[in-house]
Amino acid sequence: MLRVLYISYTSSGEPLFYSQVLAYLERLAKKDVRITLLTFEKGLRSKQKLGQLKQRMHSYDIEWRRLRYHKRPHCISTFFDIAIGVIYSSYLAITRRIDVIHARSYVPACIALFVSKVFRRKFIFDMRGMMADEYKDAGLFRENGFIYKVVKLFERIMIKKADSVIVLTKKIAKQLPGRQVGLIPCCIDVDIFKPRHDARAVLDSYSINGKLVFLYSGSLGTWYMLQELIDFFKVAHDKIENSHFLILTHTDQNMIYRAISSQGLPKECVTVKRVDYQSVPRYIAAADVGVLFYKPTFSKQATSPVKFGEYLACGLPVIVNSGVGDTEEIVSENRIGSVIKDFKRREYVEALDEIDRLLNEGDSLRQRCRQISQRYLSLNDGVEKYWQIYRELKK
Repeated sequence: MLRVLYISYTSSGEPLFYSQVLAYLERLAKKDVRITLLTFEKGLRSKQKLGQLKQRMHSYDIEWRRLRYHKRPHCISTFFDIAIGVIYSSYLAITRRIDVIHARSYVPACIALFVSKVFRRKFIFDMRGMMADEYKDAGLFRENGFIYKVVKLFERIMIKKADSVIVLTKKIAKQLPGRQVGLIPCCIDVDIFKPRHDARAVLDSYSINGKLVFLYSGSLGTWYMLQELIDFFKVAHDKIENSHFLILTHTDQNMIYRAISSQGLPKECVTVKRVDYQSVPRYIAAADVGVLFYKPTFSKQATSPVKFGEYLACGLPVIVNSGVGDTEEIVSENRIGSVIKDFKRREYVEALDEIDRLLNEGDSLRQRCRQISQRYLSLNDGVEKYWQIYRELKK
């Protein structure tokens, strides 16, 4: 029996927790793995939801331990979380006789680095991205500032000391030669995200049936380019008479509608809806084309967008911009959408023309999109890769 301590700074209140943490752990728990999960929780959850989640984990024999996430004061609170995490993880490492500490992202990796060396446990650094560069690109860290340099220093140390490093993209894997690197992109459950013959019925109340539906799912702002998205919608609306734009997001709707209004788009050609995670697959399957725009910065080379796999698994061709992880390569090589090089009207028109040609292929296009998601981004495949890494470390 392999005993794993999995440390996550993604709390149970975040949608990504279910698709990118719990979904993997539940499948790994079916193998010869005993999992102890440690999360840092942001705010209190209702007793009912907390109880349901506890019961769900208990049914998979996952032990769930929780610490409080601290947000303020900035930076100091993070160091406090690390200190408390080291103490509690040390206790778990001893009492649960942990073999491997799997750290999801940087803060958990700081904890795992210390505990693994003191108690001689194997350490997996599951990077999930390039934290220092992401914060720099977002304007939160100053380039070559003190905090940026400290985080980059810890990044180099954790990469060097980890028994295995996991990255999301080929582009980053190539930058870590000579290391024990595993490539596991953000995978999705293709049994949940899938084409549905009755999916269009979910749109009946929105008067969307019979229209060409472009869909965007997820947050907007910072990395997620709201203005460019609306600019694209504007070009598509002018070019395609029966087009409609469906946005599934928890972002402030007033901000979105202001951006729509500023471009002179009729409000009735856009639907902005807040939906729970369980309902997202059906809404995606009801659309015709998925749109995915990320700010194309250096750090985005390390990004594997979850929504990219969700769109494809539901049979949607995609419109993406270049510079985001491995998405451009996957789209171009497999003819499952269009890639925008820069955010200009000419590029948008060319992308729409390419999508029109692809949509004329009918069901064969949807099948191809689905097959690509199964080949590159299937959750079962991702779980098997983690399991292989676990077994190698156990030897």
